[in-house]
Amino acid sequence: MPDYRAYIFGKDGHRFIKVPEFLSDHRNDETAMKAARKLVDGHDVEVWDGNRLVVRFTPAEIKTLREWTNDRVRLAGRG
Repeated sequence: MPDYRAYIFGKDGHRFIKVPEFLSDHRNDETAMKAARKLVDGHDVEVWDGNRLVVRFTPAEIKTLREWTNDRVRLAGRG
């Protein structure tokens, strides 16, 4: 059974808060990662399932992902 947790990191890279609203019973890594992306707001976010690190998101990665997605949407609209 999954036990997902999300942690928000300070600017210095140290974990400083467990996100209590983050659901622990996501269906799989993909759904947990999708929920965690929404938490990235100027700070790194890690998702853990038990003692296994699932992913660490940085604000720069999220910004790049959003830009890439927006570019794809714009290109699809031109076709």
